[in-house]
Amino acid sequence: MHVCIRVDVVRTTRRNRHFAYLPYERLVTILRRAELCADELDVFVAIVSWIDAQRSDRLAVAARLLRLVRFQLIPPETLAREVQAVSWLFNDHACMQPVWEAYKYVDCLSQHGIC
Repeated sequence: MHVCIRVDVVRTTRRNRHFAYLPYERLVTILRRAELCADELDVFVAIVSWIDAQRSDRLAVAARLLRLVRFQLIPPETLAREVQAVSWLFNDHACMQPVWEAYKYVDCLSQHGIC
């Protein structure tokens, strides 16, 4: 039986003042849990808020964390509005790559009449 942990933990955790102090490894462990049932935008926002808390130190791991977000599950309009608003994301090719892959995925689906 697959148990889905409804992770309002992602929302709750990122609002918690201690969230910014989570070690990288702990954050990755939370985000990789098979039971994680969270809105991908919430996951993205949590990652961005964690990085922004100590941006100069954490940008080095930003691309690895962003690979944990399933951007293809975020509607294109939301990608354009919410994700593209994070300016530092587009200063690094490795950080922006998963976002562009999501756009290509949606474009491919629409070209084949799937969405």
